[in-house]
Amino acid sequence: MTATIRPATIAEPDAVDFAHLANMASHGIIASLLGSTWHDILVAMYRDDATLYRTSHVWFAVEDGEIAGMLCGFSGGDKAALNEATDRYFISSPVASDPAVIAAVAQLAPISHQIDTVSPDAWYIQFLAVWPERRGRGIARLLLHHAIDIAREGETATVELDVEVDNESALAAYHRAGFAITETTPTVRFDMQDRDVGLHRMVRPLG
Repeated sequence: MTATIRPATIAEPDAVDFAHLANMASHGIIASLLGSTWHDILVAMYRDDATLYRTSHVWFAVEDGEIAGMLCGFSGGDKAALNEATDRYFISSPVASDPAVIAAVAQLAPISHQIDTVSPDAWYIQFLAVWPERRGRGIARLLLHHAIDIAREGETATVELDVEVDNESALAAYHRAGFAITETTPTVRFDMQDRDVGLHRMVRPLG
């Protein structure tokens, strides 16, 4: 069966799948920073119209009647308007004052700075994720082209995203879709996951 795209709803199953797919798209960084409350915080953000992760910024790919993947994205204007309210959820996390979390946030500062720098003329993909058992079926490509279609409808100049520098399969997929690397963060050590992290910013002009 061919996958289709539908808008997200506020219903519990959608909220739960959003939380897990968003954390997956972050390679678990969200859960590392938010601690055991990460799931509840993401669900709350999804249901809050004042955040970047709000329901209206989310679309699901559905295959065989089940959610197979998720896209979360928004315009540069929305990023500027809603970023502060979104950050408040992270700041209000019960573990936000933990020294290990404070150190991790400092380590990730160059990464966070790039993610927060979105052109007003861009449409930014915050999360794009597909359940592992659904991969290899063109679902990520379908979601990516849906993002491009939305951006065109919004008359933005580019579609932008960030991808980890060692995510070779995603890099190849984005290159095939017409994205090119425009800048790269320094590679930083993320002690919470005992690994190095760096991001490429990739941009696809819309003509």
